[in-house]
Amino acid sequence: MELHSSFARKMENLPKRLKELLDMPIRRKGETWPSDKVSGVYLFSEAGMPLYVGRSRNIKGRFRAHTTLSHNSGSFAFRIARETTGMTQATYRPDGSRANLQDDPRFRAAFLDAIERVKAMDFQFVVESDPVSQCLLEVYCSLALGTQKYNSFDTH
Repeated sequence: MELHSSFARKMENLPKRLKELLDMPIRRKGETWPSDKVSGVYLFSEAGMPLYVGRSRNIKGRFRAHTTLSHNSGSFAFRIARETTGMTQATYRPDGSRANLQDDPRFRAAFLDAIERVKAMDFQFVVESDPVSQCLLEVYCSLALGTQKYNSFDTH
């Protein structure tokens, strides 16, 4: 069986779209953002090293969510804090839940540090409104840039 033609066409564009992402200007917290809500794929890098690739229907809002301390925000920083504290096993049990971890003083301090670290990272994004192309581009960029340490494609 051969690759479906519509899938193959989307795959052909991925290297070009990755290059576009890497060529985009770096944005940081507090800078001017596009006024329109844009969908696409984004990249957090630190000292030139790509760390995390994500996708969103609202890039500006997603950046804000990654750099804000709240119960359900800061998912990238939350992963960094898990790594820093060695509390890496995700669970839905109350003792290991996200809410419970944030009540742990050691974890909370690591999470606050991680939020500040993410705020200082380079942030780039490329607009992609088609959900299928966006999904494929996120996975392709993560694999091509080696961000699997923080990118998890597991279901939750």
